[in-house]
Amino acid sequence: MSQSAVFSQFSPISALTGQFLSEVAKQARLVSAPKGTMIFKRGKILADHFFLLEGDVDLINNEFGVEKVKSGGDRSRRALNTHSPTVVSAVAKTHVRYFTLNIDWLARQIAKAKAPPPTADSEVASQSENAEVGIEVGELADAKDWMACLLKSPLFARIPWSQLQELFARFETIEVPAGERLIREGARGDYFYVLAAGSALVTNRSGSVDLELKEGHYFGEEALISDAPRNASVIMRTDGVVKRLSGEHFCDLVRQSVIQYTDWDTLEAQKKPFKILDVRLPMEFRANHLEGSVNVPLSRLRDSLDDLGAGTLYAISDEAGPRADIGAYLLCQAGFDAVVLKNAAAQQLLSEVS
Repeated sequence: MSQSAVFSQFSPISALTGQFLSEVAKQARLVSAPKGTMIFKRGKILADHFFLLEGDVDLINNEFGVEKVKSGGDRSRRALNTHSPTVVSAVAKTHVRYFTLNIDWLARQIAKAKAPPPTADSEVASQSENAEVGIEVGELADAKDWMACLLKSPLFARIPWSQLQELFARFETIEVPAGERLIREGARGDYFYVLAAGSALVTNRSGSVDLELKEGHYFGEEALISDAPRNASVIMRTDGVVKRLSGEHFCDLVRQSVIQYTDWDTLEAQKKPFKILDVRLPMEFRANHLEGSVNVPLSRLRDSLDDLGAGTLYAISDEAGPRADIGAYLLCQAGFDAVVLKNAAAQQLLSEVS
């Protein structure tokens, strides 16, 4: 059996063919280890996937439960480490041979293999755009690189570099088969997701949402910001790879950097022009609102982005509660300057008294 054929037995490498599979053979690192070797420990963030070629391995969890993996068996067709940080320790029970592949490199190869071939027009357009911003094409990050996609987002540009390094280290890598439900409508928010390879569908029970997610898309943050139930389901359309960040780490490393709060005095003291937005429902707005504020219900905020000026600071009235945080987040995500105006109701009361 050829070397490429050996590698093609493993998932998700089996999604690759031809030149992509040949690249796997070049990138793979083959390792032999004697019985008793600790291949990797639980709780470690690993840059590589470990695939078992020969021998037996025990995967030991934190309660000392053991999953036995034998070469040639169904479980050995997948990486020994399917999560990052690792949730098990891997110990060689016999002499073993295994190979490793960089996780992100493999995800990019799968994404490239599934992408449609570029047309001549798209290649020319891409080169023209790169020339305008002074980036050499050879040095430009792959468009399917999940880290590059995040770094290009106006949202993540707000996060200090030191926190970005910690942020990327906290992501877990999960291989997911077609048909797996990543998010269930109505469930509590638990993770923020980035689709590193493959595609997924977003749907809801009412049928009002029908959206396809592709490599580089991120999702799941709104429930983490508002602490509200998920408003849609996300199901894998193909086999793929997702990066996920726990709700706790998302709030510590992303939410606190993106959503900023201000008070009325600070807002008036700054020199940049500002507008006050109220993202509540029209009936709530009519009942009571801060003088001078403009009502843009949260459900229509995304559709109203083209009507907003780029040079304006948008202060979201906190009368909307958690919806104000989501509104500020959505505007920052779209590249606008936005903050949450604290104690807006008290300011309204003072205005009425005066």
